Amino acid sequence: MGGILRQTLQDSPLIMPEVMLGFFGMAILVTDFFLEPRQKAWNALTTMLGVIFSGISLFMLVPLASTARQGFGGAIVIDSFFIFFALIVLIATALVTLLSVHYLEIEHEHHGE
Repeated sequence: MGGILRQTLQDSPLIMPEVMLGFFGMAILVTDFFLEPRQKAWNALTTMLGVIFSGISLFMLVPLASTARQGFGGAIVIDSFFIFFALIVLIATALVTLLSVHYLEIEHEHHGE
């Protein structure tokens, strides 16, 4: 049992970009419930903070990409392919967030998700 826990703790930094996005996504869903409609723009700010923190943790994985580091028993591989597509996902998330803020104001919709 100790070996599995040690291996999991050793490999957990490899999934930190995804964990950051998940954490900030859950934070938005929880805090959206308490925000009034005129305060919903804070959700976009929280999303952008999540993208920034995820990007920082992705940048910290770049040195591991040269050696194609594996984690969680080979379930995840950190290589240049992973870094490239994770960066594409982060850029797409940021663009969709920025575009959705204006769209939701036009449509008078106020949904955090």
